[in-house]
Amino acid sequence: RSAWLPALVFIPYFLTRNTRSKWFNFTMIVLAFKITIIIFYFQNPTFRNRFDNVSKSLKLMNQGNFTTSLGVRVNLVLAEIELLKMEPIYGFEDGAIPSFEILKKRSPTLDLVGYSFLSGAGSHIEITAQLVRKGLILGSITVLALFIFPAFYFLKSQREVVLEVRNICEMSFCIVFLIFIPSFGIQVFNLKMYSTFWAIFLSLFYAVTFTNLPKSRTGPDKFLNC
Repeated sequence: RSAWLPALVFIPYFLTRNTRSKWFNFTMIVLAFKITIIIFYFQNPTFRNRFDNVSKSLKLMNQGNFTTSLGVRVNLVLAEIELLKMEPIYGFEDGAIPSFEILKKRSPTLDLVGYSFLSGAGSHIEITAQLVRKGLILGSITVLALFIFPAFYFLKSQREVVLEVRNICEMSFCIVFLIFIPSFGIQVFNLKMYSTFWAIFLSLFYAVTFTNLPKSRTGPDKFLNC
C-alpha cells in the first residue's frame, strides 16, 4: 500500500543522475518532488485520501486521539519501544508480549485497539518487528543483512567500470529501496512469499555482480573492504 512512496525519490533521481552540477541537481530534485506530490494529489484519489488522512491524524494526535490508522501505528511504535526496554537482549516471541495492563502502564497512550493489533497482527514496521522479535543485537544484525548491507554493496559496486555491473547494481539498489520504504508501513517479511523472493533475489544478484566484478576487486581483501 505504500509502494508508491519510492516514486517521490526515484523520479528526481532519474531526472538528475547524469548531471554533475550539484545546484542543478538540488533544484531539480526539489522541483520534481513538489510537482510529483501535486500531480499525485490531484490525479490519484488513493494518494489524496492518504494525504488527507495523515493530516487529519496528526491534528487528532495533537489532541490526544490515537484512534486513526496513523495513530494506531504511532501507538504500536511507542509500545514496541517499551517492549525493547523490557527485553533488550532476547525480545518477545510472536503472541508472547505482556498483558495489556502491564504494557499500558509503560505506554500510557496504548489502547485496546492498538494492543489487539500488536498481539495479533504484530508490528506494522519491519525494522521494529525484527528488533522486538529477536532483541536489539540479533534484530539489528537481521536488519543489517536484509537492507543495509545489500544497499551498501549494490551502491558501491555501481561505481564499477564494467557496464553490466553498473546496470545490475543500479537496478538492484532500486529494488532494495522499493522494499525498504514500504517496510515502514507494514511488515514485508512476515509472509513466506516475500521472504522466499528476497532470499532468491539477494543470492542471485550477489552472485551475478560478484562474478562480473574485475578480478582486482574479487580478491578476499577487496571483498571485505566492500
